[in-house]
Amino acid sequence: MRVRIATAAILCCLLAAGTAGAAPGTSASGHRLTPPQRERAAAGAPSPTVHRRRHPFQFPAQGPCQGGFCWTPGEPVIAVGPTEILETVNTAATVYNKTTGAQLAEFDFASFWDGSGTMSCVDPRALYLPTGQYAFSCTDTATGGPMRFAISKTTDPATGGWWVYAAPNTTSLDQDKIESTSDKFIVAGNTDTNEQIYVYNLSQVTSGVTHPQVKKLTATKSNLYEAAVEQTSASPGYLVASFPGQPLDLATITGTPAAANVKLKEQAIQVQDFPAPQEPQVPGGAIGGGDLDGRIYDAVYEQETSDSKPVIQFSSSRECGARTCLTSGRIDLSGTKPKLSSYQMIGEPGFDYSYGAVGLDAQGNVFEAYTRSRATQGAGAAVVGPGFDISLQPAAAGTTPCSGGSSPPCDERWGDYLGTAIDPSNPSVVWVTGLYQATSGGFGWGTTIAKVSLTSFSLPTVTTGSAKKIKAASATLTGTVNPNGVATTYHIDYGLTTGYDSSTSEASVGSGATPVSVSGGISGLQPGTLYHYRVVATTATGSADGPDRTFRTKAPAITGVTFTGTPSNPTVTITGTNLPTAPTPDPSAPLNCTAGDTSFDYGATGLWFEDSTEGWTGGQIGDCIGLILGTHTASTTSYQFGPFYSNFNPVTNGDSYTLMVDGVTFSGVVAYS
Repeated sequence: MRVRIATAAILCCLLAAGTAGAAPGTSASGHRLTPPQRERAAAGAPSPTVHRRRHPFQFPAQGPCQGGFCWTPGEPVIAVGPTEILETVNTAATVYNKTTGAQLAEFDFASFWDGSGTMSCVDPRALYLPTGQYAFSCTDTATGGPMRFAISKTTDPATGGWWVYAAPNTTSLDQDKIESTSDKFIVAGNTDTNEQIYVYNLSQVTSGVTHPQVKKLTATKSNLYEAAVEQTSASPGYLVASFPGQPLDLATITGTPAAANVKLKEQAIQVQDFPAPQEPQVPGGAIGGGDLDGRIYDAVYEQETSDSKPVIQFSSSRECGARTCLTSGRIDLSGTKPKLSSYQMIGEPGFDYSYGAVGLDAQGNVFEAYTRSRATQGAGAAVVGPGFDISLQPAAAGTTPCSGGSSPPCDERWGDYLGTAIDPSNPSVVWVTGLYQATSGGFGWGTTIAKVSLTSFSLPTVTTGSAKKIKAASATLTGTVNPNGVATTYHIDYGLTTGYDSSTSEASVGSGATPVSVSGGISGLQPGTLYHYRVVATTATGSADGPDRTFRTKAPAITGVTFTGTPSNPTVTITGTNLPTAPTPDPSAPLNCTAGDTSFDYGATGLWFEDSTEGWTGGQIGDCIGLILGTHTASTTSYQFGPFYSNFNPVTNGDSYTLMVDGVTFSGVVAYS
């Protein structure tokens, strides 16, 4: 559900200093071109400070809403052509000069479609077509309102005019999306139970045919697919869907209405998934608005120049520890059946990474536009790519989701998606657009557009070295950092996934121009567990990330268990290698357990006995009465039983026992010595 806060004419925009808008006029199809600079100057609306960098080329785009009406969320998407960029947000479309960032035209959705000035049309999308034309769409929020889309009449989206269409849906649909193949134009939207898909002949809608042929399809495996925007033109169209803990669904559309052979095929792809995401934190509240459900937010299709494989890359969000991370996955379409070839977390300890939009350059390198935030830092626009993680536009200082007079917690409906697009003139470049908190309040978003590539940023050179001195619960991680002449600090991220869970302390490596060896000792690890780690170097520009590497901690091995003392006061001694110190309960306050209790409340170390005559059938005596740690080394650990042991029958010779230490078991028969 989107929230409208007033009913007036236009969504105001921000422009870079010195950027000129187009003169007032009318497009070839009679739609208004509005210069927002004049609108803003007349209204006296302030502009937030724009965060600028030497690299990459970047300019502020639409938002925040400062005129008579606006919508939340922002949901920016971009389409990039040879000379112009088209950006859509709730609820307008704007055309920019790709070289300068100057605004060329704006189309207000309230009046664009029917001239009424009152239409509500949301969830906008933008697309660059293989014909060199542009398209955008939105969903009419009137009851039973159609999904609307427009195709530029020429390759000039600013002044060439637009053909306007409405899909023939008769029930209200949500989350419209558009996709173009080499011969089809596809519009889709969801109900509560399915995805409704409308397939047109591309040649008809790009030439302005008044009543183009259309074929309706219904996808049922998911009711919320995302279109895989085609960066390499192909005939099939693809949509993907997934939610936490569910299969990854792929919908393939073939044929054309002209040939009367349109078909839909849905198939499930298994994925080892992560937990559902949490609401991303910001000062004073959260920005999920309760709707960060882990759906796929963005997807692209291309045939990579590096290996000629057709692939779909998609992005979403999942929980990583107490945070939210991006997920980025790849479907390989080169075989007889589609398969998931990669699926990983993207994140940095201490931050929420959310609303990822994925882009691929022609070589298949992955770039993700995303929102970065935490409880002490407002939502900012950022981009992560091969070896770098950069804040493009941080939140304006002191802003929160709370409007004037409101008290925390304030939860802001941030959005469902962001946008990326490959540059058709230079396919090594990906353009990204993201949201940042420009003013306080639930409608205070702004957008920024940036051009990124493998060579966009001047950053340190980082390598992730080997893991050394690996033990059951500790290790030393190494690497190198070359500051490349810029003041640089480093830390080492580590954790159970590539979202990482913890980091070593930040340390300086100076500002030299030669590699510096770095290392960090870490402890408190789980025995016998695979860990990911990487070296991260940070400058005023952003972070350079070393490659992810892994190591496995030593697993414990048990070589013997002995019982000494007497049945009324036994001591248990465990011998082996890499023995951890088990969590030790307070012996004065053990669990209130009974015979047969198999609770496992003190971690992964337990000692239990099998003796039905004494009431210990499967009973976990060590946890029930409280284990008291005596001595501990990596090769010898001894325990005594707590005072509550006297409440139960004693452990005697001949009783069977099983010892478990971090998943390693050892069984035997009690024999006091």
